[in-house]
Amino acid sequence: MIDLRTLRSDGDRLRRALESRGGRYLPALEELSALDGRHRNRLAAVESLRARRNAASKSIGAAMASGDRGAAETLKAEVGRLKDDLEAGEEELRSLTAALRLAALGLPNPPHESVPRGGGPEDNRVARRGGDPQEKGFKVLDHQSAGE
Repeated sequence: MIDLRTLRSDGDRLRRALESRGGRYLPALEELSALDGRHRNRLAAVESLRARRNAASKSIGAAMASGDRGAAETLKAEVGRLKDDLEAGEEELRSLTAALRLAALGLPNPPHESVPRGGGPEDNRVARRGGDPQEKGFKVLDHQSAGE
């Protein structure tokens, strides 16, 4: 899973690392980055709505204490509208959070810098060999054929 803080702080390194895996994950990484931006914008909007609702709720108490029922009723109507907007924003935030998590889970971890770049198994290098291959007196089957 890709850490979103790493994507925000060191996205270029992450892009280069995933590019070394053949480049097929780059569109998904860009989609993740866009989803993260939308999620962060929606989160800021929801937090702003919460702050406005809380401030308006406090103002209702102050208006009631001062005896200004007209202002209190106006503020109550505003709090009601803010509550509806907040519920819609939170619902969108929940769906964005779920989509963001799925997108992050769909990307592989970036390979270590020591991993050679290559297009496939033929480009891999042998790091170490453990002994000499043994000659068998029979045909060796792969695990799928042996289980049949």
